[in-house]
Amino acid sequence: MLELIENWLVQQSVDIAVARLLTKVVAYLAVVFLSIVANFVVRRVILSIVRSMVSRSKTNLDDILVQRKIFSKLSHLAPALVLYTLMPLALEGSPLLTTLHTNAALIYMTLVGVLVIDSLLNAIHDIYAKFELSKEIPIKSFIQILKIILYFISGIFVLSIILNRTPLYLLSGLGALTAVLMLI
Repeated sequence: MLELIENWLVQQSVDIAVARLLTKVVAYLAVVFLSIVANFVVRRVILSIVRSMVSRSKTNLDDILVQRKIFSKLSHLAPALVLYTLMPLALEGSPLLTTLHTNAALIYMTLVGVLVIDSLLNAIHDIYAKFELSKEIPIKSFIQILKIILYFISGIFVLSIILNRTPLYLLSGLGALTAVLMLI
């Protein structure tokens, strides 16, 4: 596809270097446009369908999920997935820009995932609070511990994406640092 645009520009007597640059710019803008369209479709169409289905359901559990904006936060993954999958095709031949965009999309998707799981944990707490058992056995402290673990693991993932290392590499370094601190 990119070659077709580049060949057409060369046939229109555009310099080959300028044609390559214009092709990359057009491909980049097309991917950005597709991500905007994906965001619009998910936010306007799919979220409205989900909201109408939730409002028609008989249970109140799904109302809590909408109230905690889980689906709304989950919708942020659509443009990031479009950018993550199509940007390497648009920026073919530019490994630095491709890596930069891919890593940025991965970090964004990780942060969105954390926000979705955080909202889901809050919804679980809200649902649990509706039961009589919640007065005898509170779970708020357990949910807070899960959130701390979630933020820690997501921080490890973000650092591993930035440093281009596996998360196991960072965890092993953390384990060695813990061992040294225990010796002290």
